[in-house]
Amino acid sequence: MTEQQAAETTRRWARFHFRRMPHVKGSLEYLGTNKQERIERVDTFEQVVTRLNDLLGDPNHTPPAYADVNQLRNDMNGKRIPSLATIMDSPEMADAVNRTFEFGKGDFPSWADAAMRSPTMPAMGVFLEGFGYFLGTYIHGEQSNQALATKGAFVRGFEEVLLVEHPNHRYWMMSSIG
Repeated sequence: MTEQQAAETTRRWARFHFRRMPHVKGSLEYLGTNKQERIERVDTFEQVVTRLNDLLGDPNHTPPAYADVNQLRNDMNGKRIPSLATIMDSPEMADAVNRTFEFGKGDFPSWADAAMRSPTMPAMGVFLEGFGYFLGTYIHGEQSNQALATKGAFVRGFEEVLLVEHPNHRYWMMSSIG
């Protein structure tokens, strides 16, 4: 499965789980009908995850602006962040993604179903938070405090790399709509 195929499968699953949250559902549908935007979002996500893995593997060359990347390194216990395609190719991991969406429906903040200037922001925010939660449970087990801490470190570390190295892709975050 390619990264794009994995992203499309994940988008369809998320659309099902968030069908009662109109802005998230609409945002996911927007990405479904706007292939170029979806491709760009997946490519950016994979570039940031690749960079995070590079930073996690080399603590001596982590810029000071990436404080949460250092926290993520500690939380990951020497493991790498899996790619979306790797996750979706594994039935066990794919099942964990579905459980993550179930957990997320009650846990995501109110911004996930608020009107946004960017039609992709609700979907990308839910995806980022959900991936962080998946990563935390993948490393530490279901719904543990450490899993939630890892989720937070992943999201903040992702945003650090995104802001510094991909400043034109701020549509992932609330602060980009001003």
